[in-house]
Amino acid sequence: MRPALLAANDRESVPSIGRLTHLPRGSVRSLHGTRGQAVAVFTGRVWLTRHGERRDIVLAAGDTWAFDRDGEAVVEALADAYVVLFELAWRADDPPAVWQPEPGHGRGA
Repeated sequence: MRPALLAANDRESVPSIGRLTHLPRGSVRSLHGTRGQAVAVFTGRVWLTRHGERRDIVLAAGDTWAFDRDGEAVVEALADAYVVLFELAWRADDPPAVWQPEPGHGRGA
């Protein structure tokens, strides 16, 4: 059964920001995030979906997925997994940072 088919009250929630959460294989959790937050998978594999999304999102250990808008996501563990919800240090629409060496350092100094 896919998470989208479960009623909201049949799902557990992933704890708040910064808490590493164990998801046993087959477990389904809801995850409320806001734009500027992301979920990272430390171990295992998860399937993630959001209302209105047409694509499946499968994340494996080392993968990160960022919320592009506020709302709930549903996560199903395809294998035992550890995940965390966290704040991004930057947002996708922020201008890119450009590194500038301090005067007197680097080439030509």
